[in-house]
Amino acid sequence: MNLRAELSLNRSAHGQPMPGLFFRPDDAVRLEGCLTSLLWEGRSLALSSANEALLDHYAQWLVSRLRLRASCPVETYFPSSTQTMLSRFDEQMARLTLQESLSDIHQASPQRIWLVHDAGALADHELQLLARLVGQFPGAGIRVVLLGAGLRGQQAMAVPGRRFLRWDIDIPTPEEAQAMRLRARAEGCEHQVAELLRHVQPLQPLPARRPEPQRWFRPLRPAGLARTAWWCGGLLGSAALLAAAAFWLAPGLTWPPLESLRSPAHAAPAALPTESRLRGEQRT
Repeated sequence: MNLRAELSLNRSAHGQPMPGLFFRPDDAVRLEGCLTSLLWEGRSLALSSANEALLDHYAQWLVSRLRLRASCPVETYFPSSTQTMLSRFDEQMARLTLQESLSDIHQASPQRIWLVHDAGALADHELQLLARLVGQFPGAGIRVVLLGAGLRGQQAMAVPGRRFLRWDIDIPTPEEAQAMRLRARAEGCEHQVAELLRHVQPLQPLPARRPEPQRWFRPLRPAGLARTAWWCGGLLGSAALLAAAAFWLAPGLTWPPLESLRSPAHAAPAALPTESRLRGEQRT
């Protein structure tokens, strides 16, 4: 059993379809805007999401409102029904003149609404052809709702032209999912919402930053440098005091005389020979 059939069976087992609960308040406003564009403004819709269950939940709400408000049939197609869609389009065009098919009357009611599941599985040329037919012949009155899940479906939604509204539904955060579950509990449908959340798999919070690896040394800050200098100065002062005390108390130790500490350059010069002495030495 695929996911869509499982969720549909779950809804039927609990009576009425799941009420219009949305993960964000703006989503309800957006879906109402999509209904208005489809029914009264001559626009089509490209609806996509990275999660299939999330897309199916919003699409079910949209289709249920379309069936209540639209005065035309809502038909369901799959990628294997491409040929059938083209045949239906030709039948619709056969009822109109060329001028009528080209007329751009935005307020005209749609004649048919096509719900195309798994639009991402369509070939690129098939998707482009469908978008071109809907865009170039608005008078045919055919509105298309493309549903694309996953990365391929999101990429395919970039193909439709200016007559397509495009909405990529974001996966809810854990906080948004929890808020939706609380609202469902108040409305008596918590079990159904819990089943939906089991498939949606909300985004996980960002992982915490990993702590930096511990270093073998830590760089000294200015306060650490000042404290280190104070300790070094204290140690040097203590060493000087201990040396002075040792020389003072030891009986066999004496300070060296001051003369021995003088350098040879500061020694007193020898007496110069007198003139009479030099004369005596010359006579001998």
